[in-house]
Amino acid sequence: MSDQERPAPCGIVCRTCNHRNEGCVGCFEGGGTEECHIRDCAAARGIPGCWECDEFPCDHLDQLDPAWCGLTIGLIECVREVEEERFSELALANIGEFAEYGDLRFKSPGQVRALVLGAPPTSR
Repeated sequence: MSDQERPAPCGIVCRTCNHRNEGCVGCFEGGGTEECHIRDCAAARGIPGCWECDEFPCDHLDQLDPAWCGLTIGLIECVREVEEERFSELALANIGEFAEYGDLRFKSPGQVRALVLGAPPTSR
């Protein structure tokens, strides 16, 4: 699986993100937010993302903009549930390429999980 197809430490699959149109090369190639505490924490722990961390959910999520917290938690929960490769396949199928993640702000983790997994939404 290429770096563009695998989930970033926060769960976003770079291939699904519209910022690729703006020249972003993705977290694994030096793109993304310059000071991402999620990416920095995963790198320091030697893990690919939060889904492999025994401390998830942790205080790093409290530092997120509340508008994005549900999206991040929902994505990470999905990766934990179906594992990386299947998650990437589902994200591409159900979110699509070049998605505007801003449209998913303020969603609950359950709503994000339902979107990615193609299941009925939950209130959580």
